[in-house]
Amino acid sequence: MRAKSAWRSGIGWGALASVGLFLARVILESAGRPWSGSLVAAASGLVAVGSLVLGRSLVERHARLWPALLLLAYVLWPHRDPVVAVSVAVLATLVWLLGREWSYFPEWAGPLADGATFVVALAIYTATAAPDVLPADAGEFQLVAALLGVAHPPGFPLYTILGHLFVRLLPWGTPAYRLNLMSGVVASGTLVLVARATRLWARRLGASSLMEVVGGLAAALTLGTATTFWAQATIASKRPLTVFFTALALYALSRFAAAEETRGAGRALVLLGLALGLGFGQDALGFASILFVAIYALLIDPRLAVQPDRWWRPVLAGLLGLLPLAYLPIRGAMDAPLAPQGLATLRGFLHHFLGLGFSGDMFAFANAADLPHRLALVPTLFALQFNVVILMLALFGLLGLLRRDWRLFVLLAGSLVLHTFVSVTYRAPQTVEYLMPAYVPMAIVVGLALSLLCDRWPMSDFLRPVIAAVVLWAGLLNGWAHGPSFVELAGDHTARRVAEPLLEAAPGGALVLADWRWAMPLRYLQEVEGLRPDVEVRYVYPDPVAGEEYRDVWLQRIEEAVSDRPILLTHFYQFDGYT
Repeated sequence: MRAKSAWRSGIGWGALASVGLFLARVILESAGRPWSGSLVAAASGLVAVGSLVLGRSLVERHARLWPALLLLAYVLWPHRDPVVAVSVAVLATLVWLLGREWSYFPEWAGPLADGATFVVALAIYTATAAPDVLPADAGEFQLVAALLGVAHPPGFPLYTILGHLFVRLLPWGTPAYRLNLMSGVVASGTLVLVARATRLWARRLGASSLMEVVGGLAAALTLGTATTFWAQATIASKRPLTVFFTALALYALSRFAAAEETRGAGRALVLLGLALGLGFGQDALGFASILFVAIYALLIDPRLAVQPDRWWRPVLAGLLGLLPLAYLPIRGAMDAPLAPQGLATLRGFLHHFLGLGFSGDMFAFANAADLPHRLALVPTLFALQFNVVILMLALFGLLGLLRRDWRLFVLLAGSLVLHTFVSVTYRAPQTVEYLMPAYVPMAIVVGLALSLLCDRWPMSDFLRPVIAAVVLWAGLLNGWAHGPSFVELAGDHTARRVAEPLLEAAPGGALVLADWRWAMPLRYLQEVEGLRPDVEVRYVYPDPVAGEEYRDVWLQRIEEAVSDRPILLTHFYQFDGYT
C-alpha cells in the first residue's frame, strides 16, 4: 500500500514538473527571439520549481495529475511548432476531463451536448460563410430561391421553398448571403441528428453513458470537419439538405432499433417514412441508401414484412414528404425563372424530376475499362476529407460492428459502399460532393468505434480516457487542418467583382454570352438586385448530343446573335472575322 502511494506521488510530482517545463518552453518561444542556453535552463527550472511548490497540495490530495505527463511530448519535440504545442495541450486536457470518475452521468447531458454542437457548428459555419453572390450552381440557387424559380434537374423544390423563406425572413445581408447562411443551419442540424443516432446505437452496443455522449460528439466532429461538408455548409448548395435527410433516416432507424414497445417503433417508422419521402423528393440520386434502410428495418423486425397494417402510416408520411414536388409543375405553368418548357405536363415533370437528360451519366464509369481507375481514386477522395486517425477508426469500427452487431454493419457499411459506388461511377466533376451522403454512415461508425474500444474490451482506467481523448482530438485536428482555407474564403467577393463591372460597362441593350459559371451570377445581379435589366444575358450551353467542341458552339451562338447591338463574351476566343 505504501509503495502504491509512493508511486502515485511520484507520478503527481512528475506531472507537475511536465506542466512547468511545457509552460517554460511555450513562454520562451512566444517571446519570438533566441535565448542563451543558460537562460533557457534557468527559466525552465524556475517554472518547474514553481509548479512543484504550487502543486504540493494537489499531490497530497491524490488529485489526478498523470494526464499532464502527455505535455512532455512537446517538451521533447525537436522543433518549434505552435500547432503541435496546442495539440498536445488539448489532448492532455481531454484526457484529464474524460478520465474523471463520473459516478452519475445525467440524462440531460445528451441534449446539452446536442445544443452545444448546434450552436458551435452554426457559429463556425456562419463565420466562414461565403459573403456574397457565387458562380455556377450556387449562383443559380441564389437566383432561383429569391424568385421562386426552378433549378436544374431534379429541381430541388423543397430546397427552393425553404431558401425563399430564408431570403425573405432574414433581416440582414444580401439575398445571396442569406441563402448561404441556410446551408449552415441545415448542416448544423445534420450534426445533431448524427450525434443522436450514434448515441442510440452506442447504447444498443452496451456503451456507458459517458461513452454515448463522447461517441456522439466524435461522430459530429468527424462529419462537421470533413472538407466538402464544411465547404457546402458555407455556400448556397442543395447538398446539405440531401445529407440532412440521410441523417434523419438513419436517426429514425436508430430509434426504431432502440424502441422497447410497439408505439415507439411505430413513431420511428413514421419518422423514417417522412425522411425517405422528403429525401427522395429532394434528390433521388443522393438517396441511394434507401435500399439498406429497408433491409435493416426488416433485419431488426422480420415480422414487419408480414404485417401490412403497420405500413400505412409510414407510407402516408412518405407520400406527404413528396408533396413539395407539386411545386415544379405549378411554377412551370407560371413560367417561373429558369423553368424548362413543358414542365407543367406529366412527361415534362418526370423528365425534369428524374433527371432523364443526365441518364447517360449514371453509372457511366461502371465498366471493366473505367471502374478500376475510378475505384483507385476512392482512398484519395476520403483522405481529402479525413485525417489518417479518423480513417483508421472507421476501419476498426466497421470490423468491430461485423463482430458485435452484423445487422448494423450491413446498414452502415452497405450505405457507405453503395453511395461510394454510385458517386465514383457517375460522370460529373463534383465527385466529392456526390459522396457526401457516404460521409454520414462513416461518421457514425467512427463514433461507435469509440464505444467498441472503450466499453467492450477489458481496459484500464488509464487507457480508456486516453483513447476517448484521441478520438475527439482527431476530429479537432481535422477541423484545425481545414479551417484556414475557409476563413480565407469567407471574405471572397470574386463573383461580384467579375460580374458587376461587366454589366455596368456593357453598352445599352448589349447581349452578354456567358458560360454556366458566369451566367448565373450575372442573372442574379440583374433579376434579384435590379442591376442593368436592359442587358440580355444568354447562357451558352455545350451540346453533347451533337458532339461539337465548346469553342464551335460559341461561334455558332455569336453568328446566331449577330446584329447591330454589341455582343460581350465571358470566354476569350479569337474567331476569324470577329474582333
